[in-house]
Amino acid sequence: MTVSVSKKFDDVKPGHKYYNDIEYVLLNGIMEATSETTFSPDDTLTDETELIPVVAEITQSEMIK
Repeated sequence: MTVSVSKKFDDVKPGHKYYNDIEYVLLNGIMEATSETTFSPDDTLTDETELIPVVAEITQSEMIK
């Protein structure tokens, strides 16, 4: 059973500018949350160790097809 992003994360509510994108990347395993209750959508990726797995997942996903 899938739990909606807004019920799982305190920092992502319907109406957030990236709500649908966050839901997509989570459901497709492209990104992970920063904790059990936060996604931290406004944080910056800090280095290539965070960015490379995201880019790799996106290039293999339906997102770019």
